[in-house]
Amino acid sequence: MDATPPPLTDFGLAQAEEILRIHWGRTGPLKPLTSYEDRNFALLDGAGEPSHVLRVQNVGDPLRLGLEARVLRHLAQKLPGMGPELLPTSSGKDWVEVPGQDGRVHLARMMTWVPGPLLADLPGRNMDTWCSLGELLGRVDRCLAELPRKPGEGQHSWCMEATDPLAQVLHLEPDPDMRRLFERALLLYGGCVRQVIGDLPQ
Repeated sequence: MDATPPPLTDFGLAQAEEILRIHWGRTGPLKPLTSYEDRNFALLDGAGEPSHVLRVQNVGDPLRLGLEARVLRHLAQKLPGMGPELLPTSSGKDWVEVPGQDGRVHLARMMTWVPGPLLADLPGRNMDTWCSLGELLGRVDRCLAELPRKPGEGQHSWCMEATDPLAQVLHLEPDPDMRRLFERALLLYGGCVRQVIGDLPQ
């Protein structure tokens, strides 16, 4: 796993519309969504509201997408409505390979839109908000503990198991106070969690 993500996926609206039409047999207006490294597009319904999301993964990682597909199906079965549902392609696949303009192969998939406001857009985030989020994460965590997973399966730069690659890029954080917080979190993980992580459900 690289310490820094590859460049953003180079896909525009016209390409997204073509992928949607060819592989899912759907048409309609698309709205680009903010994303860390992938390209995400909301498919809008007749009222202009999002109904589905087309996601074009930055790098072609079938192992990661396979794990995420298992996670989504497990959540849909155990906690209906808790997360998006994966929509297979017209040929029954979970995703399709699509070539990028830069020569890289990307993986595109489609899922339902989960209605509700984004946490980042909430005008006020009080203790009730954080307690509600914690309760939700606890339910999801207990549910996913039942799902078998191999060490390192689908690992990416947001995973705490990737402490070594994360430590290599800490110098890129310009705020010294924020950088110290990150360093402390990595030290706590390395000193406490890493020793027992293999014995814990994940």
